[in-house]
Amino acid sequence: MTIRPPLAILLLLQACLLFSALDLLPAWGDEAFTLRTVAHPVREIIPIVQHDIHPPLYYVLARQWRRLPLPWSGVAALRSFSALWALAATVLLDLFWTRFWAPSGRRLALWLFVLSPCFLLYGRMARSYSMQVALVLLTLGLLQRWMKRPNSWALGGGAAVAMLALLYTHYVPGIALMAGVMAVAWRSLGPMRVAAFWLASAAGYAPWAISLMDAMNRWGQAGSFSSSYASTGSVLREQVLKAAYGAISLTIGETFLVVSLLVVPVVLFVAATRAKGLLHQPLAGILPIAAGVGYLGVARWVSYPFIPARMLWLLPFLMLALALGLPASRGWHCGEARWQLFWLLSSHRTFCTFAARTFSIPAIRRRCAKSPLR
Repeated sequence: MTIRPPLAILLLLQACLLFSALDLLPAWGDEAFTLRTVAHPVREIIPIVQHDIHPPLYYVLARQWRRLPLPWSGVAALRSFSALWALAATVLLDLFWTRFWAPSGRRLALWLFVLSPCFLLYGRMARSYSMQVALVLLTLGLLQRWMKRPNSWALGGGAAVAMLALLYTHYVPGIALMAGVMAVAWRSLGPMRVAAFWLASAAGYAPWAISLMDAMNRWGQAGSFSSSYASTGSVLREQVLKAAYGAISLTIGETFLVVSLLVVPVVLFVAATRAKGLLHQPLAGILPIAAGVGYLGVARWVSYPFIPARMLWLLPFLMLALALGLPASRGWHCGEARWQLFWLLSSHRTFCTFAARTFSIPAIRRRCAKSPLR
């Protein structure tokens, strides 16, 4: 008899991993910025994050969280806030997707997400990464249901509110998802509903519109300073490095680099070929567009070690695809071998995370210490 651990047990395991030794790793430069920012009153936080090209929602909420009577202090208290959002992301992933799957597929998808070395590393940093993941899941989950029931204005309104929360948390996933919605969703919802969705989101974002325009202008000029942190001396090679490093990190973490280069393309190919039924068909078109727009936004702004954190909001959908693709093969033993190799590489990176090694590759550790583009 196969024992199927319920969601509560997975959440308990995830909480033990996320909330243990929150002060184990030293604070990154961005975490230090968060720590300094939330020490200010809200009226001062707004101009600070405007100057640093961030929307304000995460910082305002983190400030309020830090004022609670918590068993942690300093950066550990802020990391606990991120850990809470990571738990919420797991609940939302199951609520909108995996609970409709067969028990074995549901269990595998949730295990992959909960134990993802990339999510365990970046998901509990004192940044908005895990909050972005949760809000992307909420937004796409509501949009998926709205597409199936286009006459439900409650679902449409909920999706618009979730989109606004995402835009007020970080520009990249919000703009990326909005681009995908505008390009694809009209086929299911009709042009009028999509226009109403856009207008409602635009109206709710009007107070921050000038800040968004300024951020877009600064992003357009980012090539002049980001090029000084290039590692390869070639624009093309730099993009290949960023894309490859991001794929490796999101899939199995920054570990066993040579082996990763061999394994990750196979894993991603399997996931791509087996994930056709992952989402409701109209919504499936949103993700590739959002991923492309998001990568363009991130790759122009940050150096390669920081691509995975900025694209973490795509991780749950990658794990869903892997849950569909890894066990599938012509022979059971082949599928089992794929799964064991993937798990071995992921487990090594998870060990590195909880062994106080921020990165297992010395060159990357040195670059993270020097680069201000975090």
